[in-house]
Amino acid sequence: ENIELLDRGRAYYAIVQSDIAHRAAHGHRPFTQRVSGLTLIAPLHAEAVQVLARAHLHIFTPADLRGKAISFGPTGSGSEETGKAILGASGLSTSEVMVKGVGFTEFVKDFRAELIDAAVVTTAMPSPMVKLALSDDEVRLVPLESRVIDQLVADGSYLATSIPRSMYGQRYDVPTVEVQALLVASRTASPATTSVLLRVLREDRKTIEHEAGVQLLPLAVLAGTTGSFPVDSLARTFTRAGVLPRMEFVVAALVLVGLAAITWYRGWWSHRNGLRHHSGLL
Repeated sequence: ENIELLDRGRAYYAIVQSDIAHRAAHGHRPFTQRVSGLTLIAPLHAEAVQVLARAHLHIFTPADLRGKAISFGPTGSGSEETGKAILGASGLSTSEVMVKGVGFTEFVKDFRAELIDAAVVTTAMPSPMVKLALSDDEVRLVPLESRVIDQLVADGSYLATSIPRSMYGQRYDVPTVEVQALLVASRTASPATTSVLLRVLREDRKTIEHEAGVQLLPLAVLAGTTGSFPVDSLARTFTRAGVLPRMEFVVAALVLVGLAAITWYRGWWSHRNGLRHHSGLL
């Protein structure tokens, strides 16, 4: 959806998963043709693919999900496409499972009501909602097999990683893959606003990390692992020299635009992780 908003000129900036950016740039499913004209502004943070399953269903790998009810996240979301990729790499198709379009703040309740058997959650770690789902031992993390990880990494959209045993208090590290949350600009985005956003990401990193509860990736980490959209010229200058060209026409109003964009990002992150609904689920 975010790619569509950018491509149609209905948004100037959006946060896009790196695997979805890769698919859009190459015209892979769900896109029917290559999306061009968008540029990468900055990597924001890593998002791990976290596969959860009801503990008593004997689901030990994603290949065991055949015939099960699975949540990939909201219908049309980037997380849904990531879930389908995990399924495909495990030798399954969506016709062999029951896909449920469950929101990021709803899957814990659906686990407890036994409406879903498994969920694929792509988000930064630690996730409050994943932690809540794992809190009563009725749900557990499912590792990805090495062959599945190798296949996904070979695609160019994913990086191998693991969920440390200390993350949610599980007994062992859980092998998985991760994507990057990328800040992407439309072809009509203002260079002046882009400059402001880059300055905010550089100068207010600690504040953003504290408020959003994530660790930001270095701004120098751009297109090296995504193989997707070209890097914005201002971002390229910044990562090469560590400074941005002076833009005297950037006025105070544009600074406010940049800060508003960051505020929107914080609100989006809080909603995605269900912080507003946390107390209602306990």
